[in-house]
Order: sequence, then structure tokens, then C-alpha cells
Amino acid sequence: MTNDTGNLPESRNKRRYTWPWFVLAAVLLGIALAVLWMSKEIERARRIRDANPPGPRANRSTTSLVVPSQPALWQL
Repeated sequence: MTNDTGNLPESRNKRRYTWPWFVLAAVLLGIALAVLWMSKEIERARRIRDANPPGPRANRSTTSLVVPSQPALWQL
């Protein structure tokens, strides 16, 4: 099993697996599709937000507070 120098002989018919390349291609394709999908969703969310802007905010400091005439049940 070993050659004259004590090392394992070089294998000329070293098997080259192709399935890792398919797995790598699938992972890279998945990442690319996820990036494209998220960019489209962000664009859609911005478009919807811009089409429906929030209404003007009321200035809460100038509004009067409503004081209930009856005490709340938990205060009894």
C-alpha cells in the first residue's frame, strides 16, 4: 500500500464529486432569489406607505382632558 518513501501512492483516478457544485449553486441561487424578493417587498411597502400617508397628528398638549363624573369601578 505504500511506496518506497513510506507515503501513500498518488491516486491517478481521484474521484471528483459533482454534487457539491449543485448544492453550492442551489444555495447561491436561493440567496440571490431571497435578496431579489426582499428588495421587491421593500419597494412595495414603500409604495403603499407613500400612497397612504398618515393623517396630521393632533397636538395633545392643547386638548382638554375629559374628567369622568363617576369614579371608575376599580376605585370603589
